[in-house]
Amino acid sequence: MLHDTSGLSGTLSSAGIDLLYARDWAETRMEGAVKSKGTPTEPEPSVAADDVLKEARRLSVRFPKSSDTSENAALLAALCRPGLAFTKDQLQTFPLTEKMVLEMFGTAVEESGKAANGSAKPGKTGSVLATYCTDKTAQAEAGKLDPILGRDKEVRQMVEILGRRTTPNVVLLGEPGVGKSALVEGFALNIAQGNVPERLKGARVFELDIGALVAGASYKGETEDRLKKIIKEVQQYPNAILFIDEVHVLMDPQGSAGKGLADILKPELARGGLTVVAATTNEEYRKYMERDDAFARRFGVVRIEEPDPDMAARMLEAILPNYQKHHKLGIENAAIIGAVELAKRYVKDRCLPASAVGLMDQTMSAVRLLMDTSGSELEKLEKELDGLTGANQQGGVDLAKELDWFELRMGRSLSPILLAMLEEGKKEESSGYPASRDPQGPYCAVSRPLPMRSGRRSTTRMW
Repeated sequence: MLHDTSGLSGTLSSAGIDLLYARDWAETRMEGAVKSKGTPTEPEPSVAADDVLKEARRLSVRFPKSSDTSENAALLAALCRPGLAFTKDQLQTFPLTEKMVLEMFGTAVEESGKAANGSAKPGKTGSVLATYCTDKTAQAEAGKLDPILGRDKEVRQMVEILGRRTTPNVVLLGEPGVGKSALVEGFALNIAQGNVPERLKGARVFELDIGALVAGASYKGETEDRLKKIIKEVQQYPNAILFIDEVHVLMDPQGSAGKGLADILKPELARGGLTVVAATTNEEYRKYMERDDAFARRFGVVRIEEPDPDMAARMLEAILPNYQKHHKLGIENAAIIGAVELAKRYVKDRCLPASAVGLMDQTMSAVRLLMDTSGSELEKLEKELDGLTGANQQGGVDLAKELDWFELRMGRSLSPILLAMLEEGKKEESSGYPASRDPQGPYCAVSRPLPMRSGRRSTTRMW
């Protein structure tokens, strides 16, 4: 019930439920359950399972019949009722209650049906949107999105187009990595904070997951049916925006989605019954969208250029606190500038700022891993080296050959960052700790003592 295939995970996640913990909780209870011995030819449900199924059938009337996930939601609600599958004490540590499930799935779809009359509460998502879309506004309200900087011109252009009376649709054009998706996330963050014109206040931004849309289609036309349901549900909201990243996938006749999906969007865009923000690259736009004039003329174009290195560095500074919080590391401004310069020089498949963000994120992750594991790794290597030295003293060991093999394995197993630190440590032992570096100052590398080895003498230094 808690996995993506059930259709419930999207709504649960948007409501702030920790799905990883809930799944671990359920798996732990399943592992601890008493397994029946033997393999019966006709397995029968246990008394508890039968009670859960009966309660789920009784609760099914509380969920809309039109919902594809009503049965799963009813079953989840029954599992959350104390005394059926689990005791009251066991369910105290489970992050869901029967009442919460009824409110999220029984009420959410009903309220989305009221949205056509303008009485729905923002933030409530029905089953189809929860399965195939992500509520970016809900993520912004939960503090899960990064702010944007240096894109005021592009945001203004996008808001101007969205304010049109006719064809209020936007297509964002830019090379991979310039921040098309980030621009939409920043726009959703502005909506959540109320920093938008009156017409857009209370709007919801739903991002279409094209992969989920086409995955698992069991009959011809099922993907088209799914998209029609999504459009219908989005239209029930008084002020909803559908974000379609990589929109050219819907227009590629050789692609997994097929060209028919774009044809479904055309009449809705022509009537003005659907507001869409699309994103694609310049090449894909010329290859697919420009050739389909009936589709392309429904969109206003916003071009996003790659920022210069100075602006890219400031963009990284704006989102840096979220990465520092995630990795639990500090980072110097010089490292940000270095990430931008190295990304611009060596990363060719993506533009700034995404290339620099990816480089900074991976480096901080590597340092975090280094801090968490370096002590035990070095201790293990020191013990192995001591064993080689002892074996050599007893004779019968080709020490030079074994040390070459040891050095080769050490170079492959240890982090390149740690190897560089070890090498620098050897050079500094003769001159002492460098006076130019403040041991107490912030640094993105290691912020706790690491054992350093030089010959038979062991030292400790702070980097």
